[in-house]
Amino acid sequence: MENMSNPNPICTVNGVSTTDGYDASPGDTVTISLADATDVTYWSLTCFSTDDQQTVDAINSNITVNQSLKTATLVVPSTARGCVIILKSVVNRGNDQFGAVQASYTTTLGIFALGASSTRLIATKQTNEGNATFGWIEDLNAILSREFTSDAEVVSLEEATLSTTGQTAGYQIDYFGAGVKYHTYLHTTTADYNVAADDVLIMAQDDCDIYLPPPTDGRFIVIISQQHAVTVYPNATIEGTEVNHTTQFYFDHTTSSSRTFISNGTDWFIPSPIILEV
Repeated sequence: MENMSNPNPICTVNGVSTTDGYDASPGDTVTISLADATDVTYWSLTCFSTDDQQTVDAINSNITVNQSLKTATLVVPSTARGCVIILKSVVNRGNDQFGAVQASYTTTLGIFALGASSTRLIATKQTNEGNATFGWIEDLNAILSREFTSDAEVVSLEEATLSTTGQTAGYQIDYFGAGVKYHTYLHTTTADYNVAADDVLIMAQDDCDIYLPPPTDGRFIVIISQQHAVTVYPNATIEGTEVNHTTQFYFDHTTSSSRTFISNGTDWFIPSPIILEV
């Protein structure tokens, strides 16, 4: 009997082709769909590779597949540096109607969450998911080809609209260090403020309350107080060398100082303070 079935494992993400990977933002929920569900009786979608700070099991726990619609939702990890997820799409369990394995029934695709550097990360086992022609080489060469000095060099400072919040009262600082271009966002505030996903530096120019986001592994936030009464609410436990508060942290309004808040994914930690001369 001739094999007339021709199921296709190719997927789209939010309706967009995945030929050269899909760019997302940390924390996004995306919808992955079979581009053509004809002759597909069963579909599986699993993560089989990721970057060095994520785990395959954790990502798979955030994938929900709808067999009836042949769609799936994926919650992208919320991490300041971004992440990369390599998925495997398999139709009809990889076998034709005669039980023979068909390589064409399986494919892979990449979802790249762009973090503060706006540059795609690279995953283990990644091949051509980010670029159908050159694979991960394009991403690596984009980093290696940048001119840089041994020390971080500021290359631009401009007023910018922050990409995830739409706020305009901030500055985007571009600098090179170790061959990588980084973006640092400085937000100045004179009122109570919820720290946004893009924020790295917060300068309080009046008495206010500042609310940190939930801790994410590797995130750091610097808050500067210019002799104002500033209260920081951590959304978690703060544990540092000088403080151990579970509800809030107070700046000394008699001096200008900065504090760095560093997260391990569960708590915020505060290194020793820096006193600013103003």
